[in-house]
Amino acid sequence: MPISRALDPDKLSKLLESLPGIEALRSLAQKVPAYLVGGVVRDLLLARPRLDVDVAIEGDVAALADAPGFVLESGGRFLTGKLSLDGAEIDIAQA
Repeated sequence: MPISRALDPDKLSKLLESLPGIEALRSLAQKVPAYLVGGVVRDLLLARPRLDVDVAIEGDVAALADAPGFVLESGGRFLTGKLSLDGAEIDIAQA
């Protein structure tokens, strides 16, 4: 079993603030509940650098259509979109 490590809340907060597009994600979260998911959560907890950010939202992804840098993707089984800002691409999926 891996050795557990204590989390440093200050370090975690700084890592969260350094995520690409975090301010844009906060803006989106004012429209619909949004949650970081996938590898980004693991990497934040382990204090690893991470550029691949995935977000799950409650509600309709189409509600974000007017957000700057957001493109609704269609054609798949799931409603998804991509937020592109300052070279960062954030995948957004409906929960």
